[in-house]
Amino acid sequence: MKPLQFRLLQAREASDSAREEEHVAFADFLGTELQNVLAFDMLTEEITPARVMDGVDAVLVGGSGAYGVTDTVPWMSQYIDCLGELAQQRFPIFASCFGFQGLAVAPVS
Repeated sequence: MKPLQFRLLQAREASDSAREEEHVAFADFLGTELQNVLAFDMLTEEITPARVMDGVDAVLVGGSGAYGVTDTVPWMSQYIDCLGELAQQRFPIFASCFGFQGLAVAPVS
């Protein structure tokens, strides 16, 4: 049986030491290999539901380092809208810390 694939949405600067630690911690907690948790850098990649869901079984969102959902950085609205769309489609999401903040303010109809 093929192992589950996860997309880890990360809002961490490249210099943030927690970036890799978070990736490894999610894989360890899920009891899966690191390659089954696909990191997605929200600071540099276009955030769309199609890209985030592509080829994975669930989405994970952890911490953010320097960011909060009220920040006016260019990618924030894409992130929040994407979480809302995923929730509306009932796509599996695990959200903690910054992820939970984003999910709490995401538009879901």
